[in-house]
Amino acid sequence: MTWINAIQTKQLESPPSIDERVSIAKVLVNKATINPQNISVVLSTGIDFFIQPSDSVAIASGLAADHALCATINNSCASMSAAIELAMYRISGQLDDIAIVTSSSIFSDIYRTGKPVDCANGVGAAIISNKKEGFKIEKIAHRKNASFFGLKTIVPMDDNPNKLKFNENKTDCLWNTYRQEAIDFPVEAMKATLSEHGWSLSEVDHWIFHSSELTKLWISSLGLNIKKIHPNMGALTSLAQLDKLMISGNLMPKNKIAVLELALGMSVSIILLEHEGEQ
Repeated sequence: MTWINAIQTKQLESPPSIDERVSIAKVLVNKATINPQNISVVLSTGIDFFIQPSDSVAIASGLAADHALCATINNSCASMSAAIELAMYRISGQLDDIAIVTSSSIFSDIYRTGKPVDCANGVGAAIISNKKEGFKIEKIAHRKNASFFGLKTIVPMDDNPNKLKFNENKTDCLWNTYRQEAIDFPVEAMKATLSEHGWSLSEVDHWIFHSSELTKLWISSLGLNIKKIHPNMGALTSLAQLDKLMISGNLMPKNKIAVLELALGMSVSIILLEHEGEQ
């Protein structure tokens, strides 16, 4: 089995620099007293524009992880689950190998205002290893449905090339245009994944949803009596919420956690976790 041993995230007022991405990973590695030579993979996630050189290479260099495989993962806002799964394969069976998964969110001030869900900038990092500590990764599932938003090509807005709209006869930005399947498909994917793993809805102690205008509708459709308010931090969203859960005091040994990430218009990714410990 593989575990998420530790998480460190930080919300920022402005888009993070490479130095801030390196710094958050350094804080986490130093706190966990990790030998950089045992870091076998450094994966970076995000929804920002690709940069050269890859920030995963910069982070590995900053950590002195000389032997680490480096890669940048971009699966929209479901990037974190993809990166964690790739890290699991890389360190499988290697007791001393460690993976560092990092993430960042970059939103301009224009993009962050006037939306149904607040957006926030930030950086974060997580340690993935075979050490029995933290969150045990029970299952990761990906379900594709490229058409479920019922929308066509995404193109830049005329007045702002960094802001996107759907290329159809509506002028609404993506936040306001979706159909019923955008609610039903993620909910059914979650139900099916839980059932396949032998979990019921009532057994899940903590829920983490990618923050969007659909979150309340997913919660209602699942019949959950919970309230979720968290800024949309892109690919960093689920990691930031897990970090918040770890320091909340509400996490008990053997608690079950279900995470739902939405890659807009492309896929749903689900992570099932169990908090390590004795009851």
